[in-house]
Amino acid sequence: MKFTLTALLLASVSIFTSCVSPVKVDYVSQAAHKFGSYQCYAIDSREERSQYHEVALTPAEDRRIHDQLDAVLKARGYADTCTSPDFRVTYCVRKDTKTEITTKNTSGAGRGVGYVFRENYTFQVNKHEIGTLILHIIDVEREEVVWEGSYSKLWRGDAPSDEKLHQVISETLAKFPPVN
Repeated sequence: MKFTLTALLLASVSIFTSCVSPVKVDYVSQAAHKFGSYQCYAIDSREERSQYHEVALTPAEDRRIHDQLDAVLKARGYADTCTSPDFRVTYCVRKDTKTEITTKNTSGAGRGVGYVFRENYTFQVNKHEIGTLILHIIDVEREEVVWEGSYSKLWRGDAPSDEKLHQVISETLAKFPPVN
């Protein structure tokens, strides 16, 4: 059961069928001037994150996300070899259920005298599991979250490959730092 739940959470970054961008970003505008000066980062460990997030992933699943996050940040030119990082990165995954109700009018209507308009509707209820990977950038000097990016997709039941995790993290961090 635990493996199923953790696989579900890790797979939460799978494919969503809508055309809406799966990435959402928010940031502290008063801190935006510092984003360009960031050079060095640290990723919060599993133990650090457990102090402020529920860590539902297995250590192996957690390591996969950590490794892909590290690879994307290094590819973007940030270093993790400093003694005092400019920013910390933390992450969590969450699963939500979205319910959609659609209606279809199956009415028949007549023309002329004596006909009564009749409306019939059919309802269809669909529930979808939506998985979200949330990344937080924490300014070390300010000691606060200054940027948040999230990536939400429809969960299809399979754990994403390392390539898919890399793509999800890359797409999310493509909006960091934000362009004003």
